[in-house]
Amino acid sequence: MGKFSSPTLIDIARVCDVNISTVSRALSDDSRVHPETKKRISQTAKRLGYRPNLAARMLRAKKSQFFWFIAPDLGNPVDSDLVEEAALAAADKDYDLLISLHLGKQKIFDRIITAMHSALASGVIVNRRDIEDLSALHGLVHQDFPVVLVDVPIDSMNLPTVTTDHAKAADALVQACIDAGAKSFLVLFNPSLNLVDKRRHDATLVALNARGIPFSTGARFSSGAPLADLPSPLCLIESHQTSIQDFLWNNPAVAEGRDILIGCFDQWIGSPAPAQRVLVAEQDCQGIARRTVDKLVSLIETGVSVNGASEIDLPLLRITSKI
Repeated sequence: MGKFSSPTLIDIARVCDVNISTVSRALSDDSRVHPETKKRISQTAKRLGYRPNLAARMLRAKKSQFFWFIAPDLGNPVDSDLVEEAALAAADKDYDLLISLHLGKQKIFDRIITAMHSALASGVIVNRRDIEDLSALHGLVHQDFPVVLVDVPIDSMNLPTVTTDHAKAADALVQACIDAGAKSFLVLFNPSLNLVDKRRHDATLVALNARGIPFSTGARFSSGAPLADLPSPLCLIESHQTSIQDFLWNNPAVAEGRDILIGCFDQWIGSPAPAQRVLVAEQDCQGIARRTVDKLVSLIETGVSVNGASEIDLPLLRITSKI
C-alpha cells in the first residue's frame, strides 16, 4: 500500500495471510468463512481504514444500473445539452441517468456530494461550474467511487475530465473575428472565474500578440492599448452573451462612433446590436457528453481507480456567424 493510497483487499489479505476471495467473502458476511477468520479480517480492515468500493459491489450484485449527473442548472444551453446527451449515451449502455442541480450554491453542492456516499449509484458525472470549494469530492475519491468531471476542469484534483480544448477554441475564435474584419479587441474574459475562462483568456492574449493585433483587457481597460487608440472595427470577446451585453449597458461609450464585432461561446440569442456581427464558437456538447459517459462506464465496469487520470480535450464543433 502506497503512502497516500487507500487500502485494498490485497492489503488486507496480505496482513491476514489469506487469499483475496476469503477477504471479499468475509467482508460480505459470507457464511462460508469461519467466524474467527471473519472477525480477524473485519478488525484488520477497520484498522487499515479500508472503505469498500460501493459502486463495484453494487454492480457485481446487480443492484445499480444508474449514475448521477450533477449540473449547475438547465437554463444554460451547454448544461442542458450535456445532460440530455449524457442521458441518451447512458441509455445506449443500459444505464439510467439521474439529475441533481447544485444551482451554483456551495451548500447544495456539498450536500449532494455527501449524499453520493449512500446514494447506491454506480458513479457520478460532475459539472462544478460556479463551485469553488471541491473538498467534498475527496471522500468519494478516497472510496474509489467512479467520478468524471465534465466541461469545467479542476487543477487541484487529479480526476478524469472531458472538456473542450479551450485554448485552441479561443485561438480559432480570434482568427474568425479577424477574418470578419476586426482590427482590435477588447478582451472581457474573467480569468479568475474558473479554469475555462482562464484558458480562453490566456489563449486569446497569446493569439492577439502573435498576430500583432492591438487589444485592451478588463472592464476598466486595465492593460493593453488605451481604448481610444483601438482602431475600428473593435471586437468584444467573452464567454457569454449576457456578460457582453451587461458590459455594453454599463459602458455605452465603448460602442459610440465605431463599428463593433462580438466573439462569444455557445450561443447568441436575438439581435447582435449594437454589433454588426457576432461570431459564436460552439462546443461539441454531444461529443463531450458521450466521451464522458464512456469514461464513467469504463471506470464502473473495470473498477479502475480514478486517480492518475488525464484530461480529454475535444475540438470545437464549429464557429457560426450572426448578422
